[in-house]
Formats: sequence, C-alpha cells, structure tokens
Amino acid sequence: MGTTKVFPHVRHEFGGGSPVNIVLHLSKKLPVFDSEAPNAMLVEETEQGFYVLYGGNKAIFVARGTVEEVEFLSEKATPDQPGKRP
Repeated sequence: MGTTKVFPHVRHEFGGGSPVNIVLHLSKKLPVFDSEAPNAMLVEETEQGFYVLYGGNKAIFVARGTVEEVEFLSEKATPDQPGKRP
C-alpha cells in the first residue's frame, strides 16, 4: 500500500492529511456558503487563506481577510454536527 492511500487517513496530529472539522466565522456571508459561520473541513492553511471542503468534496479557497475566527471542533464532530466547545 502506497503513501497516497495511507496519508489521507492519518490524523493531522500525527502529520497526516486527514481534514479537520472546523467552523469558519466570517466577517460577511460569502455566496458559496449558506451562513456567516459555515461548518467545513480544513484541508490546508496558508498565509493567504484557508482551503476547505464544503458541501461534499468541493474544495474552496477562503481569503484570510474574510475570516474572523476558525473554531476547531472535536474529532468526532462532522461538518453537519458541530462538536462541543471546550
């Protein structure tokens, strides 16, 4: 089994590529999202912004300037069911 099969399933805490459940708190509602606080899966964060999965396997780039806060959810939460806040 190659790394392309294993890496996506390794949790991010261990350096893997598994997306992380988050809530993006936006400064304004963007047309691609249905609210100012959409649930998504964080794939990558860069200096310019965030790459997230939203609505299935659709990857979206969100510019850092439109994001006020990123709330990381518990590992058992799904984008449709937010986790409990600590």
